[in-house]
Amino acid sequence: MVIGILIALQVNNWNEQSKLDTKFKSTIEKVYNDLLLEEAIIKYRLDYFGEQISMMDTLLSSPDYYRREELPGRLLFVDLPRTPSGLAPQNAEFNMSLLDYSELNVEQSKLANKIFNYGLTASNQFNVDPGILETPIEDLMISYNIPTPPLSPALNDYQSDVYRAHFTNSHFDRAYQLLNSNELKTTLTTQRVMRIGALVGLTNARDENISLRNAIRDYFPDVSFIHQDIGIVGSALPAGWEPANKLSLTADPDDGFIFQGIFSFEDGEIKFVANDTWVANWGATPAGDRSLAANGQNISVGEGTYRVVVNFDTNRYSITPFEDE
Repeated sequence: MVIGILIALQVNNWNEQSKLDTKFKSTIEKVYNDLLLEEAIIKYRLDYFGEQISMMDTLLSSPDYYRREELPGRLLFVDLPRTPSGLAPQNAEFNMSLLDYSELNVEQSKLANKIFNYGLTASNQFNVDPGILETPIEDLMISYNIPTPPLSPALNDYQSDVYRAHFTNSHFDRAYQLLNSNELKTTLTTQRVMRIGALVGLTNARDENISLRNAIRDYFPDVSFIHQDIGIVGSALPAGWEPANKLSLTADPDDGFIFQGIFSFEDGEIKFVANDTWVANWGATPAGDRSLAANGQNISVGEGTYRVVVNFDTNRYSITPFEDE
């Protein structure tokens, strides 16, 4: 009788542990996918701030490098605080808060502690100096009677003829005068330092992100991508930008993070979307190096037939002419 009770207790304990293990894996899988999204956002910020710093360096060291008609747009771009929406790592923090594990399981305990520590440290590094959210250069431009029309984060927006139509030759001359003023040089230097600080924090956050993902992979090699309905939308396609009309990508049977397909494009732009909505979407980073960015920039494509491959585990994509294969 006693033996039967002990066996029943052992079976019950085993069942409870099995349930806890299943729940633990389910939660860390969600955390893993959140981390993928965060890395894509971090990559966008790194490229974005890096481009701003590079432009600031040129404006400070070689004020005559850019044509005068470019100056208003470039000054506004280096001052631009906006980055894609949904940047705060709220999903990961929420899923981390749901993490339940067995303290008797050494591997679970180690991984859980690593996840909790990431939530405490990387989230702070993920955020930027509030000073970056200010627009002191725009304020200076206003004081010089230079228009400050809205500018999108896209790197080439300020170079368009449509955007330059907001300015006159008089505005270009005033922008040049402002560029050579001590007050602008001081402001550019201060903003540059802030962005360098942001790059350091974001680089650390990215490294910790990758380290944590590797740890999750070591514990749970079969971790999967939560989005399985991936497709392409854009002006390069007859169906346009409506996610419900996307052209679907096919999941790789050997790797659920890779999606691919062969598509014919017109001259235009595309983005990747999931589940027929804009809630989860990916585009290009400012660097244009085939890295994916959550809520990133539109990807330019030329007319032709291409093989498109997207790897959400490495946050990379490729678009290669199909004829070359």
